[in-house]
Amino acid sequence: MCNRFVMIALLLNYLFSLPTARVALAGDLPVMADLNSGALVRTDSLSPRPHVVVVWMESCAPCMEELRHLREIADRTPGWDFVTLALDAPADARVALPAEAAFAEAWVAEGKPGDVLARLNPPLGALPMTIALSPRGRVCARRVGLLGSDIINGWTAQCSK
Repeated sequence: MCNRFVMIALLLNYLFSLPTARVALAGDLPVMADLNSGALVRTDSLSPRPHVVVVWMESCAPCMEELRHLREIADRTPGWDFVTLALDAPADARVALPAEAAFAEAWVAEGKPGDVLARLNPPLGALPMTIALSPRGRVCARRVGLLGSDIINGWTAQCSK
């Protein structure tokens, strides 16, 4: 009987020592701020259209290439708003964001890039990554890999509610 209590106590101690981002919060959106103003972003108060959130870092060559073609993708996917979500420090992200992506809202994630990636798309946590938000600000689709208008158009039904 005493051994059971010891084993349960050890198990509970182990469970409560795990990082909460991986246990309770996996898949949630990180705290985000507007890249230019620093104002916190509230996904529940976005425009009444679905949003494509392109997650990027300057050190990710495919991410930077994707950002350079973002306007072309946006032109082929009417009905969607586009956002870039930088994992770099705000000052670095402002310098690195390609001019071709300047039409989109620009956000920056707060936290270490690895922690943010694990939170956005466990267990992969890889770039390039795109997240779709419904008009209510809820995650309705995710993709790891380069983005295309065909993928976004495929998300329309599940993300327009």
